[in-house]
Amino acid sequence: MGPVATCALGGADSLRELGMLLAWILAAALGADNPCTNGSFEVLAPNGFPADWGPVGTKIELWAEAHSGKRALRFVRQAGADPRIETGLNRLRLLDRLQGGMEFWYKAVSAKDAHLRIYAIPINADGIEKTDSSRAAFTVPADHIGDGQWHRGRIKYDFTKDPKVKSLHFAVRIEGGAGELLVDDFAYRERVGPVLRFGTVRLDEDPKQPGRRGRVYVPLFNDGDAPARNVRAVLGAPAGLAPQPAELRLGEMAPGKRVLLAWTLEGPRERPAMLSASATTGDEKATTSLPLVPQLVVRSFGPLAPVAAVGRPVTMECVLANPGSVAVRQPAVVFRLGNEAITVPIESIAPKTTATLRAALAPKAQGEVQFGASFRAAGPVEIPAPLQGTILVGAAGELPPPS
Repeated sequence: MGPVATCALGGADSLRELGMLLAWILAAALGADNPCTNGSFEVLAPNGFPADWGPVGTKIELWAEAHSGKRALRFVRQAGADPRIETGLNRLRLLDRLQGGMEFWYKAVSAKDAHLRIYAIPINADGIEKTDSSRAAFTVPADHIGDGQWHRGRIKYDFTKDPKVKSLHFAVRIEGGAGELLVDDFAYRERVGPVLRFGTVRLDEDPKQPGRRGRVYVPLFNDGDAPARNVRAVLGAPAGLAPQPAELRLGEMAPGKRVLLAWTLEGPRERPAMLSASATTGDEKATTSLPLVPQLVVRSFGPLAPVAAVGRPVTMECVLANPGSVAVRQPAVVFRLGNEAITVPIESIAPKTTATLRAALAPKAQGEVQFGASFRAAGPVEIPAPLQGTILVGAAGELPPPS
């Protein structure tokens, strides 16, 4: 899909005026049943942008890959963009409904060091955002980014207790780094109903069985304005991993309630995998995920003594760690001293554990001798960069024998 081709009426001023009039009449007709007029961006103003909306920043365009109708809006923020310049969308036709909710659809294409957000922004009598209320915000969940799907989002808000708030508008922003976002079908809702949302998932290792047994925790919220009834949650895992219990039955969650969900995860984690949590209430569903990956990092490396003697073995030590959630398989350190090298392999490093590897090498020459280490491991794991340094080597008779 690509940009929507548009054209302006040509000819006499009367034709342009007629086009403008027809556009505004159609916009009013399309939005007659909802205060958020032209929420699907189907009607264009004379400037070629959707009527009742205004771009913020650059690289905002009409897009044919719509959730419904013929048009969506596409936002692109490039890496290195000036942080003082926003990328997004504002409503030009403000809403007078100070309590209620916003519904919208979005497809999150990408985000790198960026937040994709939709806001309900309170506005004062002067038409600016200077009130005693904070914005009501929705942040696109990380697991929706790049999944290729349209998702429904909803925000509840209530600015009725702030006398400075006279109106509000709905807005879109890409904040921070680079990102791409499609949006469509904005609407005001008197009530948004139950809205389930997951917080951040974490996996705590069993210290007695790291990599084979752990506890998965994730908070679940009801961000809506109605109770979520008969809430159920499940944790999906690949073959070989068994979450217990199979299903959590949470009953009713009042608006604003938070519940911490927990599962025990049994089974050896030896390959990268993905855990996926879901919670449902009626037709409402929330999802989140946790990638299970190995990680290999170097905690420390170097000789155990600051000086050495020709012909006497020097003990080199390297502490490797796995802060990931899957075992690092067949890691090894290649220790080097001068022109000599020894490879020290081990079977694995379990998640959240360390391994200490050592090798003894005897220098063959005096002076500053270079030492170093390089690393390897089986499977898809990022390998640390090689390390190096120098050690002072003297004649054997100049140094006391090792104690």
